[in-house]
Parts: sequence; C-alpha cells; structure tokens
Amino acid sequence: MLALSYGQTALKQRLPAQPLLLMSLLLLLSACGSGAQPQPSEQPQTTPTSGAPALNYDTGAVALIEYWLRGGFRSPLLLRASELPLLRVYGDGMVIYQSTAEQTANQWRTLKLTPIEVQALLQSVLGPQQQLCTQATISNPPIADAPTTEIVVHLRDRQCQAQVYALGIEERERPGLTDAGATLLQQAQVAATALQRIQQQPGDPFIPSATTLFVNPLNTPAPASVPRWPLKPEQLRDGLALSGADAQTLLEQASQPRAFALDGQLYEVVALPTLP
Repeated sequence: MLALSYGQTALKQRLPAQPLLLMSLLLLLSACGSGAQPQPSEQPQTTPTSGAPALNYDTGAVALIEYWLRGGFRSPLLLRASELPLLRVYGDGMVIYQSTAEQTANQWRTLKLTPIEVQALLQSVLGPQQQLCTQATISNPPIADAPTTEIVVHLRDRQCQAQVYALGIEERERPGLTDAGATLLQQAQVAATALQRIQQQPGDPFIPSATTLFVNPLNTPAPASVPRWPLKPEQLRDGLALSGADAQTLLEQASQPRAFALDGQLYEVVALPTLP
C-alpha cells in the first residue's frame, strides 16, 4: 500500500474555540481521565478522582510531565524548535509551555498549579488504572510525514511514557495494533487533550535565564516589508547563546520561526529559551 501524505489525512488535533480559565480546566480533568464527557448540567469535580490513591512524585523543581511533538514534515527551524517540549510540568507545580491561547510574539508562558491540581492532572494524564504506563507498542498507520507525540511522566517509583506516530489516526487505521497498544493509544489521546487545554491558558510571560538563537539563511533578497534584525549584525549567528535584555528581546520577537532582514538578505530565525 502506498503511504499517503500526512496533509492528505483528516488528522487534526482539535482544540476548543475559546480558552478555559485554569480552574475550569482542572475541574474537568477527572472527567477527561475517565473518558466521560460532562453534560452542561453537571458540576465538574474540584479534586482528583474520588477513591484514587495519591500519586507519589518528587515535589521539587524537577520535570514531572513532559509533552513533545517531534518530527513531521516541517521546516528545519521548526524541527530544531521541537527539541524543546511543548509543555513541562514541574514537581513544585510550575508549568512552562508554548501557549496556543493567543498569537503573541513570545508564546512561552508559565503558570503555577496547586498540589491538588497537580494530582488531578497526573490522574488525567496517566488514566484511572495508569493506562499510560502500559508496556506496549503502538503500530503506525500507513501515512508519511506525520509528527510523533511523546508524553513522559516521571514518578518516584516509575517512569511512564507513550510515543505515538500520527496521534489523531484511529485504531482501525493501524494494522497489527494489539489490545495493549489500543489501551495505550486511547490514554495517550486523553493525556494529549488534557495537556493541550493547559496550553490554551494565557499564563504569564516566561523569562528564561538564557536563549539560544537558530538561524537559517534563505539566500534571497529580503522584501521591504520584512522587519530588520533587531540586534547587532554579528549576533545573527546560528547557535548563539544570549542572556539578559538581548535574550528577552529575541524571545519576544522570534519565539516561533520568523523572517528578518540584514544587509538586504533574508534570514529565518527562531529563539529557544533555556528551561529549568
């Protein structure tokens, strides 16, 4: 069978049209974790799933939940940008993420969860029977150029991980998918939805200690409409690490790949923050 282009499939990670308030989001996490769809008349729960044991994790400033979208048919700079997680939750409740709430220049945002909210999020991501910890392989659908979703949870006694190529493709389109693989796929879809909802929160701007610059010279004259490079000419260099005001300036202007002009030439640039 010939592989189809990923762009020819109906795969889309659908997000709600309006961003939810953080508390409203977390009130819904228990329902997401169980697969239930809350009805308009239902009052969402404010605590982790009733009867579920508290999950044991390091409450220090270390990575607890990480969410990546890797690979796929994307530009070289977007592939470089995918080296950072879209979202990282720390044991102390801090969350650093790329926001989808609004198209601001600096899409890197941060917010803080309470311990109760962290437990609710963990239960939603892992599932009521910790299905995300299922040891299984998820078979790939016969399509090309799709990204791989990776979700990792670091508990004190174990690490749970799911890697899913073309996450939105249904089970019936995955030849050879086992029951265990289907269980892991279903929970990965639930987990990704919960984490995407956090990405919809506006949060506060994340101010990193340093920023790394990645540059792709396009070897073409720059149109007059393209903004000029905002820093010194010698700073337009691939792999350059910046700190202080320069780092913040770049993050505010190029947290996503963006074109700049220097000496009449066109460059594509992205600035990636250093995460704790």
